[in-house]
Amino acid sequence: MKINKVILIGLLISVLFCILPIYDVSNIGIWTMLGLSFSRNIPPFFHTLNPEGFFTLILFVPAEITYETTASIYLTALVFKMIILAFFLLLMLVVNDMLNRMNLSERSRIIIVYALLLNPMVIFINFIWAEIEIIPVFFVTLSLYVLRFNPFNRREMNISLSVLSLFIAIFYFLYPVIFLPSLILFTKGKRDRIIILVTSLLVGGLFLYLNLHVFTGYLYNYVGSLSGSIASLSPSALPTGFFYYFKVFGGTRTIIELILIALVSIPLPIVFKRYGLS
Repeated sequence: MKINKVILIGLLISVLFCILPIYDVSNIGIWTMLGLSFSRNIPPFFHTLNPEGFFTLILFVPAEITYETTASIYLTALVFKMIILAFFLLLMLVVNDMLNRMNLSERSRIIIVYALLLNPMVIFINFIWAEIEIIPVFFVTLSLYVLRFNPFNRREMNISLSVLSLFIAIFYFLYPVIFLPSLILFTKGKRDRIIILVTSLLVGGLFLYLNLHVFTGYLYNYVGSLSGSIASLSPSALPTGFFYYFKVFGGTRTIIELILIALVSIPLPIVFKRYGLS
């Protein structure tokens, strides 16, 4: 079977499960209620200790608008799953181009594409459970793809886009931060590493500022806003992994988190170098 046929069949199955009225009511309901809880006079994530970052608004806002205007959980789920499907398609485009550039055999490419598109677990997570991890997965994959294969003529543009994509993923969910050491350690040339460090500081600093001041309200003036809230909640995304556990559980779990991040981050550059991805 040609790889194009596998891709076509996989995409048709994804579209089918996207439009079918089957979904995890609990999960869709939680995401919808989160969107409905947004207010114009307080930060959207002020009330939550969840690790989601502000880029999850890509999903929450359309879902909230759909439910507000239709009161239909099916249409809300459909909009939600269509956004997931869009990023899933983008991910497949990036992966397919990566496979073409890596000069793999047709059989190897089919196996990889089959594992992504026709994997029952992937279909279930994306279009029934309606989990949203596929979006940060896309941005992490795009980051590594741009850095490794240089699709643009200017190296500076490739590096900057790679860093931007990775930080979007980090401020979506925290775990993509484990890929940051790989970008820095296995970038060829001192100049490229400096560009990565500077871009990381600029982009990361901007996103952290927005996260703290605009979206989570960690530095928000609750008294001045007359919101009635006296809650002191932690921010989401990047600060959550280091601040949340100090705030709620104390420092012990934070130390464990840092150890786990280090254990996962350190082998990644070795794996990338071993398979020619660096």
